[in-house]
Amino acid sequence: MRSVMSCLGLVQMSRRWWGSRCACVSPGYGADAELGLNSHHTRVLQRHIIRLGADVAFSKVQEHLAALLRVKVSKESLRQECHWHGKQMAKWQPKDTLTPKEFSRAPGAVEFTTDAGKVNTLEEGWKDLKIGVFQKRLRADPATPEEWDSREIPAPTAQVAWAAIAPIKKFSKTWRGWGRRLGVKQTRDLHVLGDGAGWIWQSVEQVFTGCVQTLDVYHGCQHLAQAGDRLYGECTKESATFLDRGRKLLLKSGWLGICHLVGA
Repeated sequence: MRSVMSCLGLVQMSRRWWGSRCACVSPGYGADAELGLNSHHTRVLQRHIIRLGADVAFSKVQEHLAALLRVKVSKESLRQECHWHGKQMAKWQPKDTLTPKEFSRAPGAVEFTTDAGKVNTLEEGWKDLKIGVFQKRLRADPATPEEWDSREIPAPTAQVAWAAIAPIKKFSKTWRGWGRRLGVKQTRDLHVLGDGAGWIWQSVEQVFTGCVQTLDVYHGCQHLAQAGDRLYGECTKESATFLDRGRKLLLKSGWLGICHLVGA
């Protein structure tokens, strides 16, 4: 008998074990792989677990499954399922040939962005999880600085993301390889988006020398807001005016606009 957890609850089944004296035939339950029984969870439930596990903590995954599906799964079982799929993805992704072909065929200009988040590892506690994303997007119509929060840009036509728990010197070495696989030949045609973190732009300069670099307006305005609060006090009319003027100068003239704002 074999017990498997499904979206409808626990399912018990019996099947035959097949063996052979021939060394070329591996013994086992022949239908398990076809039926998705290589896990304690059915394929559909595995998809739910992985989707939730990539978004929230295992304790929250457990709560969501219990509330939405009335399915009870231990946190340790959820952790093992997510880790197993993560290892399989790490093995598959470098060998995947379809994704690079589809990416190169997709219309639009190539963009790259990177960032980091914190993950709590079992072995060494909290560490940085570096994330890289290549994507393609059709160019939008030009917009004025006043339209910064109302304009609509086209959705990406293709996206490829990967991640690793690694220092930036090690993680940045994967960028160029991924770029070559996806058909990014000239760095001058690459548009890099990022926040104000120094490690991002230093690494971008080293790996994608000559690319177009764009600062995320939200992170830029965050620093402007902090400067306005220091100058005029938090939540004052003067600090709000400073932020509004600084945002317009940033969007219109970039770094030169900020220099003009500070000089004034």
